[in-house]
Amino acid sequence: MHNKLEFNVPNVFIKVIRKNGEIEEDEVHNGVTEVGIKEVIKMIGGVGTTHAFTYMQLGTGTTAFSSTQTALVSEIESTTATVSLGTTNFSDDTVVLVGTFGFSTTYAVTESGVFNASSSGTMLARTTFAVKNVAKGDSIVFTWKINA
Repeated sequence: MHNKLEFNVPNVFIKVIRKNGEIEEDEVHNGVTEVGIKEVIKMIGGVGTTHAFTYMQLGTGTTAFSSTQTALVSEIESTTATVSLGTTNFSDDTVVLVGTFGFSTTYAVTESGVFNASSSGTMLARTTFAVKNVAKGDSIVFTWKINA
């Protein structure tokens, strides 16, 4: 019997926390980029200088996902994700990235991605979603789960 390694980034979970305490939750599909897959392959083989995908960015772009994209369409914020291991099929087979963004101004957020640097990094995955209008004092929490 042969095992097949498949790279899986299922849905992204979004939680908008309003200044008044109201919470809105959403779950959206995403896509994995070609440059992200190439970077993961380099990490597995120890080829070149690679960095872990521990950063998230969000933006206001609405262009549909394409596997050839290398950046968000209109980035507005970046954050370092909290990283842990989780279980999908067996113990520690899933990396869980949680990124929290706080806002000091108004935005119409519509896209998010996972990167290996806070700026000018390689984009592993990207998602677009129905607009999340945020204002000063609001926050958004993104949870990405990546497993094989």
